[in-house]
Amino acid sequence: MRLLLILFVIYSNFSFAHKDTGIELQYNGTLIGLPNIYEPSSFDLESFTIEIAGKKLTIPECVRRHIGINELNYSIDFTASWYHNSTTLPPYMNIIVTPGKGDFYYYLILNLDTLGLIGAKELDKPNNVIGFVYSRRSIEFQEQCLRSFKLATQK
Repeated sequence: MRLLLILFVIYSNFSFAHKDTGIELQYNGTLIGLPNIYEPSSFDLESFTIEIAGKKLTIPECVRRHIGINELNYSIDFTASWYHNSTTLPPYMNIIVTPGKGDFYYYLILNLDTLGLIGAKELDKPNNVIGFVYSRRSIEFQEQCLRSFKLATQK
């Protein structure tokens, strides 16, 4: 009976856990998967500019350099959450950059409503070593770099 109770508690925690929604970047730069209130949405790989519902933000060069965007070999993915309890965290989008070289990948977390930077994280790339402990570190950008996070246009 005790084992059943423990299994139920573990299952309940996993089944109610929050999960971000994957967002698809199409070849033309359109982001697919956000609700209508965040449309139109797009991402320009050349300028590293994101547009959400008429707000446009170019990720500053100081951030791109830090997370390996200036390398030729990297991948980029997007996830978002707008359906969670927003008393502690607003609706957000993760821009996940994985450089081809190096031991880390990076999360830029943006507020979907304002495109403001919520935070940035550096995470260890997964590997097959048994017992490997993954770490997650906040990235602290210099104040001058943070000031360069500004909306390009607002419709």
